[in-house]
Amino acid sequence: SITIPEGIISIGDYALAGVRLSQVTFPSTLKTIGSHAFEDCYLKHGDITFANVRTIGAFAFFNCLIDSIKKTKIIFQSLEEIGECAFATNRNTSIAGCSALYVDFGDSPITIIQDYAFVSFGYYYSEIHINKINLKSIVSVGKFNFLLGYRIESASDFPPHLTSIPEGLNPSVNFLPNTVKRIESNAYVTSSSDYDKR
Repeated sequence: SITIPEGIISIGDYALAGVRLSQVTFPSTLKTIGSHAFEDCYLKHGDITFANVRTIGAFAFFNCLIDSIKKTKIIFQSLEEIGECAFATNRNTSIAGCSALYVDFGDSPITIIQDYAFVSFGYYYSEIHINKINLKSIVSVGKFNFLLGYRIESASDFPPHLTSIPEGLNPSVNFLPNTVKRIESNAYVTSSSDYDKR
C-alpha cells in the first residue's frame, strides 16, 4: 500500500503503472492524475476518494480495480474531466470478482467524460451505479458511459450543453431535447448484449 503525501499536486503519466499495490491513499492537494498512472496496479481496496482531483487521464486506472474486489466505490468531489478508459478493464470481471462499481460524482463540475471511462470490454461490470452526477455542466460525453448504471429520464435532466446523444447513452425515448442536433449510432442501445448483436 502507499500513502501519497500532502503537498503532491500531480501524478504523471505511467508514474506507478504495473506496481502491485493493495491500497492507495490520495492527498487532498492532488489535482491531476496522468494517463496510465496506475494501470495494472491491481488494487485490492475498493473505496477511493478523490477530494480535489480535477483531471484524470486516459487509462489512468485501467485494469486496476479488479483484484478481489466485490464492490468498488469511487467518490469524486471536484472532478472536471475524466479520460478515455480511465477506470476500464479488458479482463473478465466475473472471474476477477469485481461485481459492482459505485460512482459518486457529488457536486463535481464535470464537463467531459471521454469514451468507455467505466467500461469492462467484452464483460461489462454486472452492476454500475452512478449515485450522483451534476449533468448541467457536461459538454461532452463519450461512448458507453451510462450504459448500465444511470438513465436520463426527462428533458430537464438532459445536459443543456450536450448537442448529441452519444453511443450507449440510452436516455429515455419519451423526449428529445431541442438542443440535440445528432443522434449517434447505437445511442439507445440498452445492454451490452444488444450491442454485441449489432
